[in-house]
Amino acid sequence: MNLSQKISANTRHKGVALLIAVIFTSVILAFALLIGNLAYKQVLITNTASGAQKAFYVADAGLECILYADQVSNVFQGPSSQKPTFTCAGQSVTAQYINNNGTRLAAKDFDITNSIDGKSYCVSFTYTGFDTPVAGRKAYVFATGYDVSCQARSTSPYFTSRGLEAIY
Repeated sequence: MNLSQKISANTRHKGVALLIAVIFTSVILAFALLIGNLAYKQVLITNTASGAQKAFYVADAGLECILYADQVSNVFQGPSSQKPTFTCAGQSVTAQYINNNGTRLAAKDFDITNSIDGKSYCVSFTYTGFDTPVAGRKAYVFATGYDVSCQARSTSPYFTSRGLEAIY
């Protein structure tokens, strides 16, 4: 065997180890990216679920305040000049109010502060009441809860909301 055949035989196998290392590293990198992508999506889903839960409970708390204000305190029964004021979660809330020919309309956005984490969450409600019951019902209330404060809701495009209604 001459020298050129020996060199040709030795160089034919050079680089195989490097090729195997590059392929192995690429597979490991692809697997790591896949796991990272799945973890990121799980975090997004968890945050969305958490926000939805907060928004639901804020809507429920706001709805309960409005129902109490209407059924126990009768704050939505007066003339338009008398703006309904009630207390919800320790704060005074004065609603925008119209009493027009037997139909009473009220609306307001206000924050409820969570006693556990100290954060404020926004509630938006609309109240429609009837002097003469319509289809046996005297009022309709819709409360929307948000997982952010009212100020953040007006400036941020990212928030979660949930709504609840009561017809009675």
